[in-house]
Amino acid sequence: MYKIGTSVYMCKMERLKLWFVWLSICGLTLFAQIPVCECSDGSSGSWLGDVVFEDVNYIVPAGEEHPKDKKKLRHNMVLTRDPVTFDVLENQGVWNHVLAAMREKGRVVKILQANPKQLNDIRNKFGAKVDIVFLRKGTPVEYAYDFFEAYEANDPIDVEELLRWFVMQTRAEIGWVNFSPDTLNILWVNEEGGLVANGQVHFGEPKTEWRYSYIGHKFVIESKTLKEGDEGYVRKEYIVLGDSINVIGTQESQKGGRQDMSQQEFDNIANYENKRADRIQRVFTDVGFKKIPVPRKLMGSILTFWYNNRFNQFSEIWKGKSVYVNWWTEVPTMAVPPFGLKQKWHGLFQPVLEEWSNSVLQPTDLYGVRTYYDGNWLVNHVDRHETHAVSAIINVEQSGIRSDWELEIKDVYGNVHHTDLQPGEAMLYESAKVMHGRPLPLEGDNYTNCFFHYQPKGEKEWWLNNLENNPPGLRPESIQQQKEL
Repeated sequence: MYKIGTSVYMCKMERLKLWFVWLSICGLTLFAQIPVCECSDGSSGSWLGDVVFEDVNYIVPAGEEHPKDKKKLRHNMVLTRDPVTFDVLENQGVWNHVLAAMREKGRVVKILQANPKQLNDIRNKFGAKVDIVFLRKGTPVEYAYDFFEAYEANDPIDVEELLRWFVMQTRAEIGWVNFSPDTLNILWVNEEGGLVANGQVHFGEPKTEWRYSYIGHKFVIESKTLKEGDEGYVRKEYIVLGDSINVIGTQESQKGGRQDMSQQEFDNIANYENKRADRIQRVFTDVGFKKIPVPRKLMGSILTFWYNNRFNQFSEIWKGKSVYVNWWTEVPTMAVPPFGLKQKWHGLFQPVLEEWSNSVLQPTDLYGVRTYYDGNWLVNHVDRHETHAVSAIINVEQSGIRSDWELEIKDVYGNVHHTDLQPGEAMLYESAKVMHGRPLPLEGDNYTNCFFHYQPKGEKEWWLNNLENNPPGLRPESIQQQKEL
């Protein structure tokens, strides 16, 4: 493994430059200096570079390159503007349980004081009254100015209000999926180190258990009936570092669970899905799909969750349910975000889809973060008409791609289009109306997406009603005429 420690500077044009880079390779330290950018106020660099990225280690697999946009924050970080707020967060006795956890070896949160000489940068970036900026572990460096939470303090500082805000920023959801042979007890570790019963995790993904907690809090997960030394016995400790999903035990493999699909099965699915698509008479846009860049705050949040949970995936349960994905060859996996984070993501993306569809929407579902693997394909289909009217696919990450894994999608007239998605791009689409899929096998190591779904707010049977709201020339009779031509 290579370890890279960097000090990064950012000018007002939000361009990141490296001031210095240490490479530690097998104990050998190399030093390289790159000119720093010059800010418009004449100073070199900025507070963000001096404070956030100093002595931050980035872990990169051996043999990979080290582009700066791949680097992630290794710690949750709180940046303070002046010694007063720094002292409040470091030394106040309020909220002891959270603050004490930060002082332990291997801090879960670093509290750092910004360089007073560069207060102008803080004020210009975050507002004149901003005293604290909170950045989560795993935040990509390139999104540091987009994905943060800031606090505007009064003068004099209201200590209780400040600490209340701070603790709310450390709030997180932690979840467990149980694939062990026994029911698991959830035990919260209190301030005195005692174990407090906090529910149970039963077997299987549908029985996933979530708990709201705070960064620095601890949980113990332990088998209910099995004892230490028994096969399958579990006892694990967890420190809350942010929103996380945790998989316990080993899943039964689904590979080889059925034979490959016959041509007759493909034909039957195609006929069925075309009938479902034709049932949808409501049309929101003049094409039915559109590719856009993902809003940066949303993308920063998704990437942060993905980075922190990419090793906490479980296999989706497809066996006996569906043949739309060839799960019997390679099983797609999921790193499921908690409910609160799903709600946040839905809210960040909703205005974009409302503007595109010219409709007032309400969130219905969010799938992901889902990873497909080499050889996976996805049959052309439409989504559930009751809840999946206006949707989006976000490409989160892809690696080892030998050939673009194109999305095949029909427009509202039935014309077929092919397009690729790159990380940070989204495909907006009318998913109950337009047929879509990836019928050719993925040629690459993995391809990770997140799926958003909405429906018109307060409209029952939206697919049959308010047809006068269809774009001009896209009334049901017009669409049929176009198809006949």
